[in-house]
Amino acid sequence: MSSSWAEWSAKELFKELKSPEAVTLYSLSWETKILSAPGYKGVPSRVRFTGTDAVFWKVFDFKFISGKPYDEAMFKSAMNVVVISRTIAKRFFAGTDPVGKEVLLGCKPYKVVGVVKEVSSLATSAFADIWAPYSALKSANDEDPGRPMGDFNVAILARSSSDFKTIHAEADRRLAIMNKKMAKDSVRLESYGRPYTQEEFAFGPKFSNEMIDLRPYKLKVAALLIILLLIPAINLS
Repeated sequence: MSSSWAEWSAKELFKELKSPEAVTLYSLSWETKILSAPGYKGVPSRVRFTGTDAVFWKVFDFKFISGKPYDEAMFKSAMNVVVISRTIAKRFFAGTDPVGKEVLLGCKPYKVVGVVKEVSSLATSAFADIWAPYSALKSANDEDPGRPMGDFNVAILARSSSDFKTIHAEADRRLAIMNKKMAKDSVRLESYGRPYTQEEFAFGPKFSNEMIDLRPYKLKVAALLIILLLIPAINLS
């Protein structure tokens, strides 16, 4: 079967890598919740409620308008804190700084610690309306400790693109160790070339049970560029 990672398997395979600059675990979900704030009428809102660790804010490039991201101490304490987009801030706190105030998600209070400029929906890994520590969103019973599948994605920040091969090699070594441990349960994990570069992630196959091959995509782009350049060339001549 194909799946995202469980927290424990993502940590064991990627979080302990030494060659990257940073590694973040995050869970993406769309949820319809009653979104409100004290003194404001709650409305059902389909929000992308993203659970992240504290490293998420280092791996992805956000512009903070007010406040700051939650830190490692808040994450480890499973504090009910959130970073919200400017759109959400304007909707419920027009004219005032929401940092330090509460928003209610499904009647559960979360303290706002930061406000960020809106993220394009094309940035599929980073885009959300609200971000919270996944430690505050999950219960101890959310995962089966024996299953490597779960809700988590992993993003790796390399120090340099020249480190990609080193990161791959280190990840492959850790995967081999994990597979030895899981052989007793007749389970084998296949990465299919992961971790992917941003280009491979964006333009490669959308299913995880096949290898990435960007040649067809690059041929299409090359053909399109030739056509686009050929038309003005003919016009000029």
